[in-house]
Amino acid sequence: SAPSPIDGNALLWDATNSEWTSGTPIVAANAAQGMYKPFRGALLTLISDYNYTGTLMVIPFENPEYDTSSFFNAGELGSFTIPTGVKKVRLHANIKHNNNFGSTGSDLIIRFAKNGSLNWYGTSVNTFKTGYEDAGITIVSPVVPVNPGDYFDVYIRNDFGSQVSIDSATSSFSIE
Repeated sequence: SAPSPIDGNALLWDATNSEWTSGTPIVAANAAQGMYKPFRGALLTLISDYNYTGTLMVIPFENPEYDTSSFFNAGELGSFTIPTGVKKVRLHANIKHNNNFGSTGSDLIIRFAKNGSLNWYGTSVNTFKTGYEDAGITIVSPVVPVNPGDYFDVYIRNDFGSQVSIDSATSSFSIE
């Protein structure tokens, strides 16, 4: 048992005395200290609805809502590049389209690519099936190890043969 923490404190493990204590957690950027690390990540959105007709392509997210560690480079729309010091990441993408495809029998697929490859163990794939209007697709990767310079994109495949409109108000790509 330990006393309840007061405002701003947390329960901390004191390994020297083998007991829990109330105190202020150490926040450190290096791996040698602290149980709390500062958040590092970025969130990209679209400035306006993105319309395209095509098969397999990167969604060109261009608007960084936040970027704590320079993951986003405006010269590489839609991509996150891993900076030095980052060891693991998780990706999240939410894509909402504004089309009614009826029952065309085709699919709209999104997936993550790592270093240009769609085939890696951390990729997530989701498919929109026809017959729904204003549907969204969400994918989340597992936490995956990375190296500085690795880069990630969200690819979309449109098998409908018609223009797809991705909704800028609700579509995003993030990394943490």
